[in-house]
Amino acid sequence: MIMPQTIILKIDPQNIAWDKIEQASDILKNGGLVAFPTETVYGVGVLATDQNAVASLYTLKQRDREKQFSVCIYRLQQLEEFVENVPVLAYKLIRKFWPGPLTLVLNAADGRTIGVRMPAHSVSVSLLRRVEVPMFVPSANLKGGKSPVCANDVLKALSGQIHAVIDSGYTPLQLDSTVCKVEEDSYQILRQGALAERMIKKAAKVKNILFVCTGNSCRSPMAEGIMKKMIEEDHSFHIYSAGISAFDGMQATKEAVMVAAANGIDISGHRALMLTKEMVKESDYIFVMEQMHKQTIIQKVKTSAKRVFLLNEFSGSYEGQVNIPDPIGRGMDFYEKIFDLLKNSIGKAMVKL
Repeated sequence: MIMPQTIILKIDPQNIAWDKIEQASDILKNGGLVAFPTETVYGVGVLATDQNAVASLYTLKQRDREKQFSVCIYRLQQLEEFVENVPVLAYKLIRKFWPGPLTLVLNAADGRTIGVRMPAHSVSVSLLRRVEVPMFVPSANLKGGKSPVCANDVLKALSGQIHAVIDSGYTPLQLDSTVCKVEEDSYQILRQGALAERMIKKAAKVKNILFVCTGNSCRSPMAEGIMKKMIEEDHSFHIYSAGISAFDGMQATKEAVMVAAANGIDISGHRALMLTKEMVKESDYIFVMEQMHKQTIIQKVKTSAKRVFLLNEFSGSYEGQVNIPDPIGRGMDFYEKIFDLLKNSIGKAMVKL
């Protein structure tokens, strides 16, 4: 794309001008370079799918071709276009801080590492949604220059070298994103930015515990309630439940609610959730009631195999039977028996967590 004088597109982040977003999108789709605001600093972006535009970006930034640019995405599914096996820790940080000022450096599918970010600024989100593909977006400055926090900063450095800049005033945070490298269950801060390390450290310590049964209406809600009561004010655990065949929004069975209440646990507000891949990917431990639950989860997310456990088997509390029977349709006596079995197994499992 021939480089004209840099076009300035003024867009109010509180009142998106869609015609100008469309204009910026057209420039990008024709191989252009467009600077735009994020909540941290201004970045200059190209479509990640346009190799000629990517080459122009390398030239502009005077960057070694072996070093990849950070990529901006607008939906989580796009992450897996660049990273095959996203660590559980990364998903936990994503859940807590995306969209926002955190760039995660992960092992890419091609053997290198790549930084990935989901910005929160309304203009960057609107543009990413309009172009529909991920974008490579380094800071909109020349090598060694100060990160720009307004369109004038961009123009001082890049006027006549990029096709357009979206002027939305000063960025809200006026600091670079925090860059955090994640491998398996450990992290390293590569650049301290707008997101404080103490917040990352706090989020990284939390263990996500997921209980799974069939309908998420009796066994797993009781298990969730039991463990929440056991940990009381311990914020190092995030506990939730789901079902492999659940109907979203369904209440727990009245028997489960009554048995739990008799033991000082209130699950009357529980609403069933269908198990999703995202739940599986972000859980440190997934406790299931039956072998078929385990098989279903591993088929859904193959990388989860080492994190899915039969609750009875993990706790070592089974006596010849690893499955915890489904009490649905049974009487109160059977529900009480299952509740006691869950309580015993969870108590023993807690020691191992």
